[in-house]
Amino acid sequence: MLHGITREEAGISLVEMMIGLFILAVVLAALANTTITSLASIADDERRSWANQVAGEMIEQLQSREWSGVGFYQSDAASSAEGAPVVIGDVRPASQQGTSPHPDGCTYAEAASADATPLPFESVERQGTCYDLQRHIVWDADSDGNDFKRFVVEVSWQLRGRTLSIRQSATRAPDPGNLVRFFSVQLQTSTDKVAYTTNASTGTTTASPPSLSFVATSSAPAVSSPSVKWIHPSDGSVNDLGWVPTSADGGLTWTFGPNSSMLPSLPEGDVQFYVVAQALDTVATAESEKATIRFSYDTTASIAVNSFTLTQTKANGTSVPPICVNASNFKPQPSLVIDANIKGLSSGDNSRVKFRWTGQTTPVLAAYQAPNGAGDGAVFRLTINNNFTFTPGSTVTFEVWLDDALFWTGSTSYAVTGSGVGAC
Repeated sequence: MLHGITREEAGISLVEMMIGLFILAVVLAALANTTITSLASIADDERRSWANQVAGEMIEQLQSREWSGVGFYQSDAASSAEGAPVVIGDVRPASQQGTSPHPDGCTYAEAASADATPLPFESVERQGTCYDLQRHIVWDADSDGNDFKRFVVEVSWQLRGRTLSIRQSATRAPDPGNLVRFFSVQLQTSTDKVAYTTNASTGTTTASPPSLSFVATSSAPAVSSPSVKWIHPSDGSVNDLGWVPTSADGGLTWTFGPNSSMLPSLPEGDVQFYVVAQALDTVATAESEKATIRFSYDTTASIAVNSFTLTQTKANGTSVPPICVNASNFKPQPSLVIDANIKGLSSGDNSRVKFRWTGQTTPVLAAYQAPNGAGDGAVFRLTINNNFTFTPGSTVTFEVWLDDALFWTGSTSYAVTGSGVGAC
């Protein structure tokens, strides 16, 4: 006899089984998603850890390098929003260009070596992932004005179509041997006054001295572009002299000139000059104290040769011409006296007048003799005895030089005669 089957004996229905399987699927799906997310998070953390390690290594490299080698070359064009880039040279050597393209297919070049000068952009590979670096090496200063270098290293990498990045920074003060907090510069000039003179005959203007030079001396090596400034005596405007300096001692001393290109264009009056320089391994800049040079102009029509005479009192009572010399040593006998009566000059111009003649290469300084008697000039004299020679049978013309420039040429040619001792 069959009895009815109770629910407890009948088991679970198909509907209940399907519901249970659905619930299990939902739980397993959630568990799988959590597992995948956890694994992805672990991978993210691992890559981020590598990125931080790479950034840390790069910071350590910058901290351990020689101070003068921490920076970029001008050719790197390493502009930065972080500040003024540190520039340590003009063109990066070929041996430090890095390997490009990257051997692992990364974005930027691979460093040439661990001790190579840092590249602004570089890629490294770690555990199959490319890490792209951008370095910033910029100048900064503390509240006391001490200059230091600030490093910023940005590291980025790709993960599942996204670009992730981290950033580390550090600062470095100069090594004791490179500390130039008290960077200073001094300027020396070759003269403290320049006199301009215009030749009334030719209209040309000459300067005495004929050229200028400046020497800038700094307390630490300076960059290759110190510049001399000058201040206009009338309007106070500041102008760049524009001369390119040279240095023979690694940037401690810079020489400008000698140069005559600015003469006679500089204005009349007291012109102040100073030099501006920047230290090689710091943003420290310095200005020298001002040096004053007085520029003066003579009235253009006031200087002229009134007369030029030669005097040689001979035994026979005659004077020149001709010029009489000893036939043995070709020296004037008796002494030859040369006088130039020059309008517009006085005893204060004693070092400005020189004479030159045929056969004499270098002008010879004449001495102030006396006022010319007319109240507007002076006589300048040169006496020639045993110090110069003339060639018998030749003819000689004479010149007047003013401020080391030809000022006047005589139109008279003087014959030279050679005679025995006492014959003239």
